[in-house]
Amino acid sequence: GSTFGINTYFVLQPHRAFRCGEEKYRPRLPEWMITKTPDIYERLETIQEKYFYNFSRLCESYGLEKRVFVDDFHYSPDFNHYIAQKIASFIAIPAFNP
Repeated sequence: GSTFGINTYFVLQPHRAFRCGEEKYRPRLPEWMITKTPDIYERLETIQEKYFYNFSRLCESYGLEKRVFVDDFHYSPDFNHYIAQKIASFIAIPAFNP
């Protein structure tokens, strides 16, 4: 991003196998994914960088009783909107003035 004078943002997205109520969805994710993803996410959560945003626990703040996923990896429209609001709150986009 610095080549073009823009900030590059990195977002650790929510994953069904990490604190998102995997047990309530069918079909289940592969066992290797259920066991390995939490380890990976717990390591990634320790990153402390200016443009790195950890959204891995958004399922919990959104509400585990709500439908977060429509299939193995795609978010529900309402959860997509929730994520977009969170991203917008971190990114300052200047007003467009033609």
